[in-house]
Amino acid sequence: MRAPNLPPMALPTGTVTFLFADIEGSTRLLQQVGDGYAAVLADYRRLFRAAAAAHAGQEVDMPGDACFFAFARATEAVAAAVDAQLALQAHPWPDGRMVRARIGVHTGEPFAQDGNYVGLDVHRAARICSAAHGGQILLSDATRVFVEQALPDGVALRDLGEHRLKDLQRPERLYQAVHPRLPESFPALRTLDARPNNLPQLPTQFIGREHELKSLQQMLLTASVRLVTLTGPGGTGKTRLALQLAAAAVEEFPHGVYFVPLSHVNDSDMIIPAIARALEVGEVKDHPLQQTVPQYLQDRHLLLVLDNLEQVLTPAPVVHDLLARCPHLKIIATSRERLHLSWEHEFPLPPLQTPPAGSAFDVQAASPAIALFVDRARMVQPGFAVTPDTAGVVAEICAGLDGLPLAIELAAARVKLLPVREIARRLQDQLRLLQGGPLDAPERHRSLQAAMLWSYDLLSAQDRRLFRRLSVFRGGVALDSAEAVSQDLDFDVLTGLGSLVDKSLLRQVQSQDDSPRFLMLETIRQFGLERLAAEGDLEEARRRHAEHFAGLGDRLEAGIPADEERLADRLWRDADNVRAALDRVIQSGQTALAARVGAGLGWVFYMRGQLTEGRERLARVMTLSLGPEGPARARAAMAAGVLAWSTGETGPAHTWLHDALRYFEIHEDRQREAVATAFLGHVARTAGDLVEAAARYDRAHWIYRDLGHDTGVAWTLHDLGQIARDRGALDEATSLEEQSLVVFRQRGDRWGAAWALWNLGVTAHRQGHDDRARAYYAESLELYQALNDRRGIAQCLEGLAAIAFVAGRLEESVRVIAAVDALRATAGAPPTISDRTEYDRTVEALRAGLSPDAYARAWEAGGRLEPEQVIELALQAAQPPSAPAVPPAAKKGPLTDREEEVAALVARGLSNREIASALSIAERTAVSHIEHIMNKLSLHSRAQIAVWAVRYGLDEHHSS
Repeated sequence: MRAPNLPPMALPTGTVTFLFADIEGSTRLLQQVGDGYAAVLADYRRLFRAAAAAHAGQEVDMPGDACFFAFARATEAVAAAVDAQLALQAHPWPDGRMVRARIGVHTGEPFAQDGNYVGLDVHRAARICSAAHGGQILLSDATRVFVEQALPDGVALRDLGEHRLKDLQRPERLYQAVHPRLPESFPALRTLDARPNNLPQLPTQFIGREHELKSLQQMLLTASVRLVTLTGPGGTGKTRLALQLAAAAVEEFPHGVYFVPLSHVNDSDMIIPAIARALEVGEVKDHPLQQTVPQYLQDRHLLLVLDNLEQVLTPAPVVHDLLARCPHLKIIATSRERLHLSWEHEFPLPPLQTPPAGSAFDVQAASPAIALFVDRARMVQPGFAVTPDTAGVVAEICAGLDGLPLAIELAAARVKLLPVREIARRLQDQLRLLQGGPLDAPERHRSLQAAMLWSYDLLSAQDRRLFRRLSVFRGGVALDSAEAVSQDLDFDVLTGLGSLVDKSLLRQVQSQDDSPRFLMLETIRQFGLERLAAEGDLEEARRRHAEHFAGLGDRLEAGIPADEERLADRLWRDADNVRAALDRVIQSGQTALAARVGAGLGWVFYMRGQLTEGRERLARVMTLSLGPEGPARARAAMAAGVLAWSTGETGPAHTWLHDALRYFEIHEDRQREAVATAFLGHVARTAGDLVEAAARYDRAHWIYRDLGHDTGVAWTLHDLGQIARDRGALDEATSLEEQSLVVFRQRGDRWGAAWALWNLGVTAHRQGHDDRARAYYAESLELYQALNDRRGIAQCLEGLAAIAFVAGRLEESVRVIAAVDALRATAGAPPTISDRTEYDRTVEALRAGLSPDAYARAWEAGGRLEPEQVIELALQAAQPPSAPAVPPAAKKGPLTDREEEVAALVARGLSNREIASALSIAERTAVSHIEHIMNKLSLHSRAQIAVWAVRYGLDEHHSS
């Protein structure tokens, strides 16, 4: 839009630099100055117009408190921005109130028409402005290229790095223009990086919903609004608008904005696990996710985007419960129908505005539907342009599709193959063919189906068959999976995938291992399933799908060392597919296949910490009629037992693992016998029966030796080392862990090596060799970082914090432990039972050694640290002290026998009275012994005695 009452002018064309500005806190300023705001705004505009005019800038628009200028030269735009800021700073504002402007500068090649600009560069310049703070000038990298060799006098550029702007597209490298007379220091930029979020980066521009976005922002940010539901038929762009709304509101939610896709969820019980995955809130032993997630959200000011709720049966009670229990939580939901909750503010999403077919109009400015078509057409044919001859045809296409964004995008993708007149002709033919569809189906939905059918019919026969087969995959498909399910189609699947990508029916993305993966929009996938069923091929495709993932699970469950890490990563990426396969085979009564799929899924969930969901799914498998015995039942029982043990259910764990072990013994499946035996050892160790645990580990060890399974041998040596550590036999523990480490390194098992190094660190610390312990922890930490194993990272950092505590660096230790506490909460990985006591004692000692205020400050500071900062702090704090806090000679020598007994009882957590009773001495005598111990060992508190006693083998609990 042009500013009112301004005459038309010739705007710069070609390469143009935009300057966007607005007033920071304009609403607050209006409230402060009241009737004087009009004069303030007039002065503000006058100063900006003068600065722009002095550098040949042309005003494009000035709505509200915003300014929009265009410059033919980037250097002039930067000079105008600096002059404007200096003028604002020097101006005598009413009552001494400073008016501060945010300025964004960006260079591009926009389309100019009738005194206005359109295109992505305009949006990008506005986004850069919105990322700034009052008094700050931000430049895009495109502008930096033009000005860095010819900056105005006194101006320098500061590289602020890459930032994700609020349009969810590619990151933008931003620079700050620095001038000696302007402020230099500002808070973090107002970008998506400023708050925690998992909003996806999207490949396309947000087009055509600016009015709806503004209305939704006002609705969402109203204090009384807790739930906003975007409703409308499939293809209206609900998800895209919800994501843009979340991005625009990210600053308002200090604890983050999180996108929760629910297209794969059909059971309301799985909504909370899906939210947990988005938040990275993991399992906590003895606490189901239905309890943990609301507790995590209870005190957080956070926004959730629950997408595709129409897929879920009865989602309303879950949403209601979350909002009732979490007073600061807000939710954006997308659904084809409202949830019928009292919290709910429904926003029916209309189609994009379309012009009357055949009418004369400004193609790019007058209609959001046309703008969308043009933008998407240029993605497949960069030179695409709408001419006066084709404008009416494009309008006809968009109007015929009722302005549905998905249908328009599908139609626009066809310009790569067909002229727009042919697209319009073919589309109209298909629309007439579907006039007799179900009368109760929404008309717009029928138009979308028509667009899909039309696009589908343009495919070759081979592409149609492949498209139908691929619709059985949820959450994407890897190349080898596509080939496995389509191998009977007798043509090159890779070529077919490329064809479907070209036609926008698939989108290619890269996996973490750089292998190709292909995504299909859910609405398109549902259409493909309908065609698959109509062709009578649905059951065969589903069978092949389930068999394929069962085979991958077989290989993971078999524990082949060379494949284990890669297969676990691969199956985790395909967790939605494996879930879907398991649900289908259970529903169809294919019990043997259900057991195979369930066993593989169980191991994936165990290795990735999805314990509650894995436990529930495997328990469901175990209720099937699997027969009294058989390989499928035994393998499923072992996975069910592992997950039950992981969630603290030792009774079912023992039953299922024992049943599995009995079958493997009878049928001489010795490798699985060793696995089941080792996990029964874990169950016994959890229950405190170290004798049985050691016997189980020893049995598994010898089975692996007989099989020549080196990695299995290493793991049992590791397990036996933990038992030795639990018994207080620290030299024996060190020897066993060193042996396991040698094997892990020989076999290239990074995860096993990390575990062995961590245990060596724990043992070295208990022996008083903190320099050696620090080296072990540091090496283990490096491996865990490479594996992205947050549980392993956490336990190494806790070990380093314990070393820092002994070295007298109490505040640093608190900061590390606070950061680790947050990490464990999100990973769902609390300290193990055998390590919990020592962890609690360290925390108790830190509380005793610091004042409450100092402890609270250190804890709060630790909670704000980034992972890299925590690691650096922990490694630095664990450096050897200049003078040891506990002299090496203190080990037992300086203490009397009675004082050693007292130290052991302190380590067990007994009170002064309980110690006196246990040793038949007066309570005053017990207190005197404790004071002597502290004086002799230069300790500061009773809690430090507990840590020292564990370290030097005086803790009767650990030596029992």
